[in-house]
Amino acid sequence: LFGGFLFSENPIESLPMLFVFSLVISRAFPYIATLSRIQMNLIRALPGLGYVESFLNMEDKKYERTTGEPFGELKKEIAFHNVSYRHPGADYDALHGVTFKIPKGRTIALIGESGAGKTTLIDLITGICEPTNGRILIDGWDLSKTSLVDWREKLGVVDQDVFLFNASIRENILFSQIDASFEEIVGAAELAGAGDFISRLPERYDTIIGDRGFKLSGGQKQRISLARALLKKPQVLILDEATSALDTVSESIIQKTIEGMHGERTIVVIAHRLSTIDKADWIVVFKGGRIIEEGTKNDLLAKEGYFADAWYRQHSDARPARSQEHSGTANR
Repeated sequence: LFGGFLFSENPIESLPMLFVFSLVISRAFPYIATLSRIQMNLIRALPGLGYVESFLNMEDKKYERTTGEPFGELKKEIAFHNVSYRHPGADYDALHGVTFKIPKGRTIALIGESGAGKTTLIDLITGICEPTNGRILIDGWDLSKTSLVDWREKLGVVDQDVFLFNASIRENILFSQIDASFEEIVGAAELAGAGDFISRLPERYDTIIGDRGFKLSGGQKQRISLARALLKKPQVLILDEATSALDTVSESIIQKTIEGMHGERTIVVIAHRLSTIDKADWIVVFKGGRIIEEGTKNDLLAKEGYFADAWYRQHSDARPARSQEHSGTANR
């Protein structure tokens, strides 16, 4: 402004104009600064807006079907017939040609190394995904033509990763069946082996457990999750590595709970810790997305294959002399 004043042809006449200009600039400066901040905020927000757009975009989404035949009760079995599944964009099948049955009231164990296809199988049972080939039949009815809402009402799922709310134990258990009575909540907790430790808490079922249940131990959280699943009285209970991170005592409690429900519910157990499936009626062994062995525990131990090797690695003191000799010969 001072330079403009010095070099103008009529400095005195230019003073009012320069004064008005400086006044306008001073008044406009806060708005200019605000616009600048908005611009910077928009630049920082652009990546997040891209994620939101990809989430809201309906053209590239796969939607769950909302139609299907009503489902009432599992009466006979869940049957897999030559089921294969390939994840979108994958070069190979996660499951290939899987055929086996889960009879009502039986405890079926699924074992195998990580990536063998066990969790994919659970996703197929729960309807999260549908087979690329083959069929899943529920009492002879194709699951792909059955109401997912009705079917999932009959399922109880306990994952390895437990999600609990920053709320009371009562509210966390009630999440699966919001109209359940307090007596039913207590019954589910007792069935899950959680009643004992809950009774020792300061406010019992009204105890706030913190975000993701950080005030509880891993075993306690898992038992609350199991109680939540049992509250809805599922016809099929699915335990996906539910005891893998637990101590021996907590695992033993949940194992007794599973054994106590034998015959009353159909139970599907995924486990790396084979002691969890000691009393399973039938064991299915997966490798590379295929079934490589199946049978009772004694049958599979007698075969001295994958299951027997895994069992004796975890129970080294239980390997009979004949198996030791066989293993040594094979190693040579």
